[in-house]
Amino acid sequence: MQYINDSYNYDLRNDEKLKRDLTTHLATLLTRLQFNINIPNPLLDDIKQYYSFAYDVTLDALRSASTLLPYPISEDELGYLAVHIGVSLECNYGTSHHRPTEVLIITDSGNSTVRVIETKIMREFPQLKFNRALSLQEYKVLENIDEDFVITTIRLAEKNKPMVKIAPFLLPINWSKSGV
Repeated sequence: MQYINDSYNYDLRNDEKLKRDLTTHLATLLTRLQFNINIPNPLLDDIKQYYSFAYDVTLDALRSASTLLPYPISEDELGYLAVHIGVSLECNYGTSHHRPTEVLIITDSGNSTVRVIETKIMREFPQLKFNRALSLQEYKVLENIDEDFVITTIRLAEKNKPMVKIAPFLLPINWSKSGV
């Protein structure tokens, strides 16, 4: 939950129900993993489609904690965990599959570069919604960012939301380097 707060700016650390649910789920999950008991998740495709943000957040959090886990976690189990995270996000922030993740683009390269970035990212991450693109000067005068996070092609001082720096013209190699 700390990782989700730090990386996505959603603070679920005080959600006691989520803590109880995850503790219960993880206790039985570890037992299943220890004895190599795999439970298929018949809702996995629906979870990926309708809770795509929660699924991505959970996947990212588990990747960051992979060295702490005694066993690899299957995609089916990841789906079950994503439901817990998704429900907490909905309860605490009103997020659901109807609320896309909102993104602000900051670039000094002009409209054509913004369109290239928007098109490439939208193709790879359809759950994102681009609200606006700003220049460096426009960004500097903002006190707060309303969007969920910022994608930028230039170095910026971080404000109140997480930031991802990318190359202006994304090549396939940039996906892993940028963290997008």
